[in-house]
Amino acid sequence: MNFFKPLVDIHIVSAIVSIVGFVWRWQLALRQSSVLQHKAVKIVPHVVDTVLLGSGIWMCVLIDEYPFIANWLTAKLVLLVVYIVLGTIAIKRARSQHQRVLSGLLAIIVFAAIAVIAYCH
Repeated sequence: MNFFKPLVDIHIVSAIVSIVGFVWRWQLALRQSSVLQHKAVKIVPHVVDTVLLGSGIWMCVLIDEYPFIANWLTAKLVLLVVYIVLGTIAIKRARSQHQRVLSGLLAIIVFAAIAVIAYCH
C-alpha cells in the first residue's frame, strides 16, 4: 500500500493545518480582532478543509469502507458535524464571551476525539 501513504500524509497535514487555523481564528474572535474580516482568513480555511474532507473521502473509497456501514467512520462523521457547529459558534455565532470560550474548547476536544478514532483505526 505504498501508493496510499501520500494520501494519508495529505490528510494528516491538512488536519493539523485545519486545527491550528481554527485555534488561531478562535483566538482572533476572542480578541474581536478585525483580522477575521480579511479575505484570506475567510477563504483559506475552506480550502484546507476541502482538502481534508476530499482526502478522507478518497481514502474511504480506496479502502472500501463508508459511514453508516463502518462504525468508526460513522462516529467520525457525526463528530465532524458537531465540530463544525461548535467551531461556527466559537468564531462567528457566540452571543457572549463565555459561549465563545466554551464552544471553542469543546470544538478542540471533539477534534481530538476525531483524531483518536482515526489513529486507533
